[in-house]
Amino acid sequence: MDEERLPTRTSSIRNFLPGAPPRRRRDRAVLVGISLVAVFLCEFALAAETPFSVPQVKAAQLYKLISFIEWPAEAHSNDQSPITIGILGEDPFGAAFEELLRVVKNKGRPIVIKHFKTPKELTFCHVLFIAASEKRNWSEIAQKIQGQSVLTVGDYEEFARQGGIIHFFIEDNSIRFEINLSAAERARMKISSQVLNLKLVKVIRDSSS
Repeated sequence: MDEERLPTRTSSIRNFLPGAPPRRRRDRAVLVGISLVAVFLCEFALAAETPFSVPQVKAAQLYKLISFIEWPAEAHSNDQSPITIGILGEDPFGAAFEELLRVVKNKGRPIVIKHFKTPKELTFCHVLFIAASEKRNWSEIAQKIQGQSVLTVGDYEEFARQGGIIHFFIEDNSIRFEINLSAAERARMKISSQVLNLKLVKVIRDSSS
């Protein structure tokens, strides 16, 4: 099946992906990074002029969201320590995500990406994207990160309602977020009201809260 892509009336970004001519390939990280971050500024709409795939846009959203998250002080060893993003299971972002994060910093911190095939491999990360392939392993994942300040993110149905913090989903041709504030509070994390008040964000709480 072809990769899901946003509607487009512009040219392809194939010149900035692996296999592109060497001169163009050297600039692909910067161009993809700038363009993807710019997508976030449109309140997550999947604009018709956007030539990027849905996973690429989600990568930009995830990067930008980090700017609006406050971790407890103990989550960072010092002011220059990196923000670690973990991807558990099948990676939906591909090379564009890593290239984006290599050319930008967030809150002045470098960003490090870790890949985990199974929950048993998990080590601490500030952000943990849980692929749909790991949906059945949620109980094991939750136990593994219990008590840690980890921003859990996923794009499969019911993610936030089962205890994840941020759920990506597509509705009316826009990328939207469902945010579980109860889960964020348990992880001792603060999410800016600038995000919570966006019209494309749905805030929920655990039924027991």
